[in-house]
Amino acid sequence: MRIAPRLADDVERHVARLRRLESEGEINSGYSDSWYATFEDTLMGLEVAAERHPYAPEREVWGRDVRNALFADYRILYLVVDQQVSDRGEVMTNTKGGVGSSFDDFLRDEGILEETRVTAVKRVLAQAMEEKKLSKSAMARELGTSRSQLDRILDPEYDQVRLDTLTAAARAVGRELRVELVQR
Repeated sequence: MRIAPRLADDVERHVARLRRLESEGEINSGYSDSWYATFEDTLMGLEVAAERHPYAPEREVWGRDVRNALFADYRILYLVVDQQVSDRGEVMTNTKGGVGSSFDDFLRDEGILEETRVTAVKRVLAQAMEEKKLSKSAMARELGTSRSQLDRILDPEYDQVRLDTLTAAARAVGRELRVELVQR
């Protein structure tokens, strides 16, 4: 199993923090080594039984087979491909917030953030249609398009959707599409 660079960085920072707390006498000496050994055992357990952990809530939105292993105050998110932990890596997030990587960081590192965001927007649109009990035919009429065109708009594999079309679809279900242009 390959450990994603972001996960390795997160673990390194956490172990360094634990070692600092040990040196200050705030936690028992040797706790950092014990924590790390248990963490490694948890990761090795993922290799043996990749599908034993539940799906992560992010699975529904991101459209990926994301699983969620709990370890201490952390969630380890990982992808399963062909019943094995994907070599695309993992991400660790602190359940209490403030430490660890975000799932967006993980997706960005893997080069799939943009594609996954588009899939998420389309899934949220489909869910909003269901919540409003808006059929595909009614939604297509609202957008002034055909049902087959709406099917393409909602298809996660179809990537030729214009921004103004997604904006209109969001408005039709009482949502707002936000796009940000941020410095890298």
